[in-house]
Amino acid sequence: MKLNQLPGVVLIYLLTFTGCITIADINDSVRRLDRLWLLEYQRTEDEYRYRVIEADSATTYRAVRSTLLDLGLAIQKSSTDPLFVTAESQASTPLSKEEWLEVRRIENWKLSQTEPWYMQLVEDPNDYIVTIQATMKPLKDSTLVIFDYTLDSPKLRRAGINPNKYAPPTAVRIASEKFWNRLADRLESMKIRQPRRRTKEEFEI
Repeated sequence: MKLNQLPGVVLIYLLTFTGCITIADINDSVRRLDRLWLLEYQRTEDEYRYRVIEADSATTYRAVRSTLLDLGLAIQKSSTDPLFVTAESQASTPLSKEEWLEVRRIENWKLSQTEPWYMQLVEDPNDYIVTIQATMKPLKDSTLVIFDYTLDSPKLRRAGINPNKYAPPTAVRIASEKFWNRLADRLESMKIRQPRRRTKEEFEI
């Protein structure tokens, strides 16, 4: 594979002249970007990562699992203790092509302000695998749902590049909103209240 044909969410254009960028340079940039994106997730996690469902954990699990399937993600693993379900898809799912292009427009402008010129988002990110894990924790009369969104790219790894572990913040925001909105529709059909934010008493210990 030629270096200027590398796939992935972060598209790497490498020059062929003397002193070209090394794989180590790319990996350093990717790790730095992961740290920046992780920090942004952590600053906004209560807005997008957590919701409380006014139902028991078994009912919540069934609704969450069905919602992931509705969004085009295949169930890869599930457990009852701890209670979670993990699903995967080829990027850009669960985002549509139009949603991904909007992510690319927003995030590429931000990347151009802070990152090396070769760190840009691709038009078609389908060499990446999206993994979503929904973890459910029983509360007194409800269930806390925790939504995690990570990435991998076996194709990039084979080229010696460590792919981004975290998705662009705009992608996480849109994917999270789609998940919670679709889950809300399913819960409404089950006569269950809409997902809500955590109260201070419901924060994880």
